[in-house]
Parts: sequence; C-alpha cells; structure tokens
Amino acid sequence: MIMDPSDSRSAMDGAERKVHKPVKRREELARMKFDAEILDLIVAASREKIADKERLEGEAEERLSRLLEEVKARKDSLIEKFIDNALPKEIYDRKYGEMVKEEASIEEKLEQVRSVRVGLLEDIEMAVR
Repeated sequence: MIMDPSDSRSAMDGAERKVHKPVKRREELARMKFDAEILDLIVAASREKIADKERLEGEAEERLSRLLEEVKARKDSLIEKFIDNALPKEIYDRKYGEMVKEEASIEEKLEQVRSVRVGLLEDIEMAVR
C-alpha cells in the first residue's frame, strides 16, 4: 500500500505535538514561583502518601513471599511423594507443571511490587525546590 506523504507528515506533526506538550508544561512550572510554605506542605503530603503506599507494598510483598514459600513447600512435598512411589507419574507431571507456573506467577508479582519502589519522594522534593 502506498502512503500519501502528507498523511504521514500530519500524523508525525501530531506525535511531535504530544511529545512537546509535557515539556512545555514542565518549563511553565519551572518559571512559576511558589511560596515556601506551600512547597513544604506539598512535600509533607507527598511523604505521607508515599509512606502509606510503601506500607501497603511491604504488606503485599510479605504476603506474596509467604505464598511463594507455601508453593515451594507443596512442590517439595509433591517431589517426595513421587520419589516414594506414592504418586503416579501422570499426576506428578501435571501437578508439578501447575506449581511451577504458580511459582513463576508469584515471583513475577513480587518483582512488580519491588520494582514499584523508586525514589518518588526525592523526585518530588527536587521538582519543588
């Protein structure tokens, strides 16, 4: 399919406008002068909100870590039963596959929770100073 160059240019112009719009807003904010008390209130409120968020993230991480340990223990128990010939191979293979998937899913969620923790407060403080 042959594209009309004017179509791609207008689409690109729109993309450029979207990219430059946030930059202009940052520049406008940088030029604004804020009262020190207001800035301190913003930072304090941000600290409180971030502390609450970190507490919730910590609780989620603990819960996921416990769940991961439970899955690993169940997987170890499954292996022991298979080694002791208390479990047919077909059932072992199916259950083991399910547990490996569950373990990977929990580890992925744990990584997401851990990666969310970034220096947001420092970014806020730098932005308002």
